[in-house]
Amino acid sequence: MLDDPVAHVDDLNILSFLDCLRELLFSCKRQVFFATASPKTANLFRKKFDYLGQDGFREFELRP
Repeated sequence: MLDDPVAHVDDLNILSFLDCLRELLFSCKRQVFFATASPKTANLFRKKFDYLGQDGFREFELRP
């Protein structure tokens, strides 16, 4: 479970982190819960993991 692990990080390093996370998930077949309050980070995450399809990628939007 990752709770906004890239807050206050520049875009290039966010993308690098997501690439590393994607490689880890692909090679180890693990499940990840990733939470962020940033719409931009959520969009980057969505784009990096869309290859998983609807069965492998689920998104939940929590609102107050």
